[in-house]
Amino acid sequence: MIFGCCVSREALMGPGGDGPEKIAERLGWFRESGFDFVEPGVAWLQALQRGEFLALAEAVEKSGVLVHASNTFIPRELPIVGPDRDLTRLKEYVKRSLDRVKALGCRYVVFGSGGARQFPAGYPAERAWQELKEFCRVAADEAGEREITIVLEPLRYQECNVLNAVATGYLFVELVAHPHFLLLADSYHMEEIGEPIGVLRHVYPALRHVHTADTGRRHPGAGKYDHVALLRTLNEVGYDGGVSIECHWQDFRRDAPQAASYLRRAWQEAQG
Repeated sequence: MIFGCCVSREALMGPGGDGPEKIAERLGWFRESGFDFVEPGVAWLQALQRGEFLALAEAVEKSGVLVHASNTFIPRELPIVGPDRDLTRLKEYVKRSLDRVKALGCRYVVFGSGGARQFPAGYPAERAWQELKEFCRVAADEAGEREITIVLEPLRYQECNVLNAVATGYLFVELVAHPHFLLLADSYHMEEIGEPIGVLRHVYPALRHVHTADTGRRHPGAGKYDHVALLRTLNEVGYDGGVSIECHWQDFRRDAPQAASYLRRAWQEAQG
């Protein structure tokens, strides 16, 4: 199992204009803080100017730090479902975005994107499901051509009105039936909707990535969430992929190393 951290543009790129050496220093800090990989956002990677992106790509290569996954796939401004959907624009965005994450060596793209996949009020449900399934297959085709897998992230009810439970997400993954469209489990969203950790025993055949936080979306170790139980369950089903922290930080430079250390201690206990 490897541990990582979701990162903002500022955390990697700084205020702007930094060269690859400075960016590589920041990547090195993540490694020294106990992380195996970083997880940037697709949306902000897509927004980088060409020179900025080339500097980041060079820094990633120099640092040796993995970009195992990326998140925030489709922005709200590109609806996947509903009367304002433009599949041609979506396809163009997907291709550009996946080209960028591929250049960083990324293996997984997280499909949460609650605003983009939200079913509009009053929109016919059958048509909405058809449009969502069609998009997922189109995106998975493009991902497969780049040896990337898209992982569906079920979200709590406050963030999306569809595909909220990991168990439901698993059924939808089976419905899409594409080898490059699989599943993510986020322990925070599971806790928020009351979904038990034991669900992971049933969905593990499709599970390829995990997000975690502590109670109230604080950093791991700052709340009461049972990370030992989470990691023990993952270990028992044979999961050996990435576990990435996605949380609200109070003091990132102070708290991130502590969170990484906490997860590694929990992992040792989970294996005992």
